[in-house]
Amino acid sequence: MADIPQTVICDRAAAQAPYGYAPLKRVVRRALEALAYSRDYTFFPNWEFEEKIVCRHLRPLFLTYEIGCVLDVGGNLGQFGDFVRNKLGFRGVIHSFEPVAHLAQHLKRKSSRDDAWHIHQMALGSSQDEIEINVTESPGLSSFLSPTSDAVKNIWDKSAILERQRVAVDTVDNFVQRLDRAVLPAPTFLKVDTQGYDLEVLKGAEKTLETVRAVQLEASVRPIYQGMPDYREVLDYLINRGFALSTMIPLNHDQSQRLIEFDCVLVNDRYAKDARIA
Repeated sequence: MADIPQTVICDRAAAQAPYGYAPLKRVVRRALEALAYSRDYTFFPNWEFEEKIVCRHLRPLFLTYEIGCVLDVGGNLGQFGDFVRNKLGFRGVIHSFEPVAHLAQHLKRKSSRDDAWHIHQMALGSSQDEIEINVTESPGLSSFLSPTSDAVKNIWDKSAILERQRVAVDTVDNFVQRLDRAVLPAPTFLKVDTQGYDLEVLKGAEKTLETVRAVQLEASVRPIYQGMPDYREVLDYLINRGFALSTMIPLNHDQSQRLIEFDCVLVNDRYAKDARIA
């Protein structure tokens, strides 16, 4: 059997040439890929490497817990919906929730040929309400909370607030009750990425969490929004409700190499199968 290739992680900037030199960028990238391959290394950009790590963990998790429904809270541009469809091969039901108007419309166009992918133009939180959301230049940074100047502006581009939209907020529990008499249609995976508002979403899912098989969320070690809860508070909330950590994946660091955020997945101990240790 051939040796398994090792991995080279390439930062987005590693093979960049000055703006306007796209052909040169391609030449440099091809040269780096060829060099890596000749040394039995596999060449990945950093974002793709992170995606492969998540995929490697979630694929068996979806099989183990027989996931048939995904609640995608914070649909954004549809990245997670695309991921579970194209990378995990998931063919079950997806419900994506996105409050920002133009992003919700984008999601509806993207999912128009997928009968099992449903888009809901709304936010989810701890109670029914109608509040303003800060819409940022970068679609991935829009939040009900205001960004902290040092953690966001110095690290992420396009973090400026362009406008504020007044949006409807409901709870996961209310949505599920309307969906199917408080019973989810299939074993469910809950993904939450709401830029500092994740704990509020979980508080509004008190009943639903009893039947959700697993939860994925983005936890912040260094607060990137004003007033957001500490990552330990979010994790403790789930652990105190019968969830156990499954994996933690670092996402980004500041210029001093301090961890800013990590993805984490927790599984519901009520449905965890007995571990078999050889």
